[in-house]
Amino acid sequence: MENDNDTVMTEAEPAGVAELPVFVFSDIAAAIREDRVIMDRDGVLMAADEDACSSRVRAVDCDGAPMETILRLANGALTELVHRAMCMDPRAWAVLAEWMARGERRDELQKCVPELLRVAIGLDKAEEGGEA
Repeated sequence: MENDNDTVMTEAEPAGVAELPVFVFSDIAAAIREDRVIMDRDGVLMAADEDACSSRVRAVDCDGAPMETILRLANGALTELVHRAMCMDPRAWAVLAEWMARGERRDELQKCVPELLRVAIGLDKAEEGGEA
């Protein structure tokens, strides 16, 4: 005999826990291009895809501070750099490659710094039975 009143027990989300919103990149890029983004804090927002490279900047709270200059320069420079790279400008590619390599180098240095410190203070010798 079948029971039409079967229920499936599922775990409910705790009260007050909301699901985080999901943002679709194409919608974000379109909003930036169409100037529909409200920047509620200082920063640079950039979107680049096969159609265009667009960005927005806000530097209100840091008015006159070095951060204002940094944000405004970054806004123009990053957009132009990516645009030129998309247009196959070899100098733009070189700049992108250099900064990518600097980031990789920094990451590699951070990985090996603990080992370098161990060698510098002689811990590796102490573990091998040598002097510390």
